[in-house]
Amino acid sequence: MPACAPCGSRSHTLAPQPHSTKPTSVVWPATPPLGAARHQLPSWRRTPRPGHEANAYLTGARRLADQAPAPFQDGVHRWIDVLCGTAPRPSRPLAPSTVRSYVHKASPCLQAWHAVGINELSAITAEHVQQTLAPLLGEARKSLLGALRSLFRALKREKLIFRDPTRGISLTTARALPPPPDRRPARWRSGPPPLHSRPAQPRPGRSACSERP
Repeated sequence: MPACAPCGSRSHTLAPQPHSTKPTSVVWPATPPLGAARHQLPSWRRTPRPGHEANAYLTGARRLADQAPAPFQDGVHRWIDVLCGTAPRPSRPLAPSTVRSYVHKASPCLQAWHAVGINELSAITAEHVQQTLAPLLGEARKSLLGALRSLFRALKREKLIFRDPTRGISLTTARALPPPPDRRPARWRSGPPPLHSRPAQPRPGRSACSERP
């Protein structure tokens, strides 16, 4: 006979407890909010979302387009669409880092042209482009010309301008210098004579008289 739990006596029996059909609720531990574990990691261990870096480049390019002079903003945004392959006419998309680099290089030129009174991209001529390239040298000049060519080719492709001002502009390329003059003596310039033209030399330790007929 089981003992009574409150008093410990075996003199009386315990009343049978009715079986409960109510399901027992399970209490689960509280889960941390979404993303809480990620923010607890050090910054150098956080894994960026897929495409986050590419979106940052394109966001930077769009921000530069918004900062361009008001008459040029629509043309710069259409240029970005062409570079990304999202323009009305299909085109080969470039890397997001290249798109941002092109817009970053062309932005100072747009600001300078607007400062001198140019309010339309179609009003830019080859002379304006050459004046912009004149102070630059080497790789800086080449990279800026590449960005401007991309801009005006895209605008002409989308029929926003009638002519490409960068067409026909070429950069001077360095030519290889001729080799220095040969300062060696004349008998060394042509090199050693061929083997078949050399006279036969007797073997060492054996004279011509000792040879058998």
